[in-house]
Amino acid sequence: MDPIETLRRIRDARDTLAAGGTVEGYDPNVQNFDDWAADLADAALKPAEPEAPHVFCSQCGGTNVQYQTWVDPNKDTVVGDDGRTWREMRNAGLSWCADCDDHTLLTFDPTEDEGG
Repeated sequence: MDPIETLRRIRDARDTLAAGGTVEGYDPNVQNFDDWAADLADAALKPAEPEAPHVFCSQCGGTNVQYQTWVDPNKDTVVGDDGRTWREMRNAGLSWCADCDDHTLLTFDPTEDEGG
């Protein structure tokens, strides 16, 4: 949940409880309000788990891989690619492994060799 939205939820919960209401997810018989609010805030501020890499170098199994794209040299900005997917570029020799410092094939399976 967004941290700002979490703060609003805590504020609204405090106001609801002060008015004698109940708050979904909060049970005063189990936890005091400050602890409940702190748990919500901690969860909202916890960084999201990074997504696991899913494309690997077929030579070393590393994930420090890239494929070709187009850059505007006057603006130093990425402007796009030529419409091919990384799978198509790997077959054209346009993928790169920075760990191997070489053009390599990319794969979903880190155990797949270049012949696979």
